[in-house]
Amino acid sequence: MYIWQKINIEMSIIEEKINKNTGILKVSVKIKDYKDKVAESIKGYRKKVSLPGFRSGMVPVSLIKKKYGLSIKIDEINKLLSEKVNKYLKENNPSIMGYPLPKKADIDWAKEDDYIFEYELGYRPEFNITLPKKDKVSYYSIKPDDKQVKDAVDNLRKQHGENTFPNDVKINDILYLKLDEIQRKGESKKLVSHSSSLLVDDLLVSGLKTKLLKSKKDDTLMVNIKEVFKNETELSSLLNIKKEEIEHLNNEFSLKIDSIKRVSPAKLNEDFFKKSFPEETIKTKKEFNLAIEKKFSEMYEKQSENKYFNDVVDFVIDSSKIDLPNDFLKRWIVANSDGKKKNEDVEKEYNLYQKSFCWELIKDKIILEQNIDLTEETVFSKAKEIFKLQLLQYGMKKEDVELENMTKNLIQNQEERRRIEEQIVTDEMIKYFKKNIKAKNKEVSIDEFSKLVTKN
Repeated sequence: MYIWQKINIEMSIIEEKINKNTGILKVSVKIKDYKDKVAESIKGYRKKVSLPGFRSGMVPVSLIKKKYGLSIKIDEINKLLSEKVNKYLKENNPSIMGYPLPKKADIDWAKEDDYIFEYELGYRPEFNITLPKKDKVSYYSIKPDDKQVKDAVDNLRKQHGENTFPNDVKINDILYLKLDEIQRKGESKKLVSHSSSLLVDDLLVSGLKTKLLKSKKDDTLMVNIKEVFKNETELSSLLNIKKEEIEHLNNEFSLKIDSIKRVSPAKLNEDFFKKSFPEETIKTKKEFNLAIEKKFSEMYEKQSENKYFNDVVDFVIDSSKIDLPNDFLKRWIVANSDGKKKNEDVEKEYNLYQKSFCWELIKDKIILEQNIDLTEETVFSKAKEIFKLQLLQYGMKKEDVELENMTKNLIQNQEERRRIEEQIVTDEMIKYFKKNIKAKNKEVSIDEFSKLVTKN
């Protein structure tokens, strides 16, 4: 048994190491440590307490002491313990997990005496990180299939195509419609009337689609609106009404074709290539398809990295043989669950807790050994980068000064700050893993990748 001892004027604390995993913190509290504090607290209590038969603030100290003295004493000693244990931890920085756990003991609080309180300690284990050897983990590069590339080409051709407004209707046309609810005989309610648009090819009701394809600009069709648009979300959007209003709609609507828009796909030439990829020089269709594949790869890269990261983490946790103070941690989880967890609950779920504890230890060790920077400047820079990308996704662009002010406000939120710090650590650890692990590179389709993720 190893003993560290720290004595100060107010209180002595002894740390006893029982074994490599656990220890005891013994905190000695003497009468002189708490007596004056309890007396002062009783006086303060006297000023604010009211009892029948006494004016406020005039209750005798002896009566206050008799009625509330014991609970005041317990509170003061607990405050003293908390203060001194925190001070000890700060000054000595013992390598422990969680927080010291008070041991249950029968204490005669009514007795004016010196006390010794004991706390259980669970020590952080020493261990070496075991990284996977060559080809023990895979890095899955997601390659788009031919259909994805073709669909992307078609979408870009439409995006950069020429708009025309013909009189006839074809399958990929966009129709601009005037929709009017038809009044029933003897009805006096306000009728729905709204202008909207729809893509002919999106219509699921083949009968209406067939009629529209035979129609022309300014034609009017009669439709059963609830039969044509059975999805309430789509129907409420089309008519610009709330979902709960749908049940009050009449079935019959007139549908007038106000305008027809047709997009003639852009031709596959250098002008189109430049519009699609302004920063690149593309001269042929093959080069264009390769550029699209590259965009897909960049888009999928984060998913590949997340899978790689999780696979490496699982391997490292399983292989590093970390000897946790498991019995202590189980008691600590129950004690810190605010009564929500029982011993049997923790036993059932402990594998998940154990994995989480191991990962936190591994992560802390890598952060320390690799000097991963979590300074204010780094967190701010990362937050600004993330915020800027999010704004761009919504088509928003902010001046640098405004963006910096928004970022400052963002990282004041502790939950957001923790999320950003976690992202910095994850990014740095992926770099560390890639540098130190020779992974097997495998090319897969997005469907194959999705199955791999689901399987895990």
